[in-house]
Amino acid sequence: MSRIATLVLAALAAAAPALAQTPDRSKAPVPGPAPALSLPPIVKRTLSNGLPVWILERHKVPLVHVTLLVKAGAAADPAGKAGLASVTADLEVVSESGGVLTPWQLQETLAFSGPDQPDVIVEIDENDRATVVFGVAVPPAGAPVRATYRVGGGRFGNVAPGTITTIAGAPELTLRAARVTNPSGATGGADRESIDHAADIAPRVFRSLRRVVTGGDYEALAARYSGVGKVRAAALGWNTVTLFVAPEGGGAVSDVLAADLITYFEDKRPLSTRIEIRDVAYVPVFLTAELEVEPYHARTRVTEQVRAALAGLLAFDAVRFGDVVYLSKFYEAAEAVPGVAGVNISEFRVPGQAAVVEPTGKLVLGRRDLPRVPTVDDFDRHPDHAPPADYPGGIQIRSTGGY
Repeated sequence: MSRIATLVLAALAAAAPALAQTPDRSKAPVPGPAPALSLPPIVKRTLSNGLPVWILERHKVPLVHVTLLVKAGAAADPAGKAGLASVTADLEVVSESGGVLTPWQLQETLAFSGPDQPDVIVEIDENDRATVVFGVAVPPAGAPVRATYRVGGGRFGNVAPGTITTIAGAPELTLRAARVTNPSGATGGADRESIDHAADIAPRVFRSLRRVVTGGDYEALAARYSGVGKVRAAALGWNTVTLFVAPEGGGAVSDVLAADLITYFEDKRPLSTRIEIRDVAYVPVFLTAELEVEPYHARTRVTEQVRAALAGLLAFDAVRFGDVVYLSKFYEAAEAVPGVAGVNISEFRVPGQAAVVEPTGKLVLGRRDLPRVPTVDDFDRHPDHAPPADYPGGIQIRSTGGY
C-alpha cells in the first residue's frame, strides 16, 4: 500500500511544474508550419472581349466546373466609400466631385435630414414625372449627378398565371436548366393613388387622426396603403382585429404585403390589440347567356362585346364587399351592346346553389365576400362540375344569328 502511495506522490510531484506553468497571452502564439498545398498549374487566357479566363485541370474527376466572378456589390465600393453599392436598388443617386463618388440615400421624408446627411426624396407629379429632391445637403456646384432607377411595376406587374418563366440573378440555376413559373397570378402591384380615390378616402383618414380605434379607422388607413385594393375590418376576438384584404386588381395577399401592413399599423394600433391579415372570400358568379345577333352584325364580335360587358359588372373596381348582384343588371348590359336582337340568361348562380337561375333574381353575398368572374380554379366549385373550357373568359355565351 505504501509503495502505491509513494508512486502516486511521485507522479503528482512530477506533474506539478507542468500544471503550474501559465501560458503567455501577451503575444500571439508562434504559428506552426503551413500545410502543403498542391494545385495544378494555372493556364491564363484572355478572350477577345477582354474577359480573363483561368483554367485549372485536374483529371482525377470527370467533371467540368465553371465559376464566373463579377466585381459587383461591396467589391465595387471605391476606397473610403464603403456601402456605396448598398444604396437602394430602386433608385441610386450618385454625385462626383474631384474624383470622389458620393452616394445619396433615398428617404421617405427630408424633415429630419441634416446638413451632413446626403439624403434625397422622390416626388411624382400628376403626369407621373419623378423629380429627385435634395435635402439640406446638396452636391457641389457643377458636380455631375447620376441617377439609376428601375421602371415598371404598378398593376402592369400583376401578370397572369404561367407568365413568369425567366430566372434572374441566378446563373447557376440557369446552367442547370432549371425552370420557374408562377402557378397563380401575381398580385399587389398598384398604380399611384388617383385624385378621386384620395378625395374619397381623405375624410375618413382625417377623422381617424392616423390612430385606429373603430373598424372604420382600420379600413380607412389600410385603404391608403399602396397595394391594397379593398379592405374590410372585423373584430373576431376581444383583442384581435382581422383585416380582410384584397390587393389591387384582386387575388390573394402576398406575404410581403401582409407583413408590410402589420408593420404599418404598429405605431397606430392600441398596445394590446393584435392585427392579422386574411384573404377575402371571392365568390364566383356563374353566367350563361343565350344570345340572338341581328343580321348584318358579326356574331363573333357581338359575342365578345357582350362577354366584356357582363364581365365588367363583376370587375374588381366595380364591386364592393357584401354586394347584392342583380340579374336585371346583366340583361341591361347585354341588351345595350349594338347588334343584340335578344338575350336570355339561362344560368345565374354561385357555388352551392341548386337552382340554375336564382329565383329571386338577386345574389346576396356575405359581408366579407366579393363577387367576381370565375377563374379556372373556381370551376371545382361549379354546381354541375362544368369544365372551364365551356366558359371562355369565365362566362359562357351561346349565340346565333348574325354572320
